[in-house]
Amino acid sequence: MIMCFFNAYIKIKILIISGSPRPRENTKIALDEMVKIFDQEDIESEIEHVGNKDIRGCIACMSCKARLGHCVFDDCVNAIDDQKRWTCRWNT
Repeated sequence: MIMCFFNAYIKIKILIISGSPRPRENTKIALDEMVKIFDQEDIESEIEHVGNKDIRGCIACMSCKARLGHCVFDDCVNAIDDQKRWTCRWNT
């Protein structure tokens, strides 16, 4: 039997990325419900709508992980990463 005890409070921040091309319809309603639940649990969350933006697919070049630290394609993915300054990366 394994028991874990945590004495420290870990602050969680959630970025919800919506790929819906209609940012004000059913998907938005569902995501807003998720945000309400996160708020009740004192979890910070934010919705980022990317469904109507031009985003390239991953080509597995590993530049984000190894060489450049960001995607080789200059689209909103890099902009979101720069804005949010995420500390969690694939290699951590």
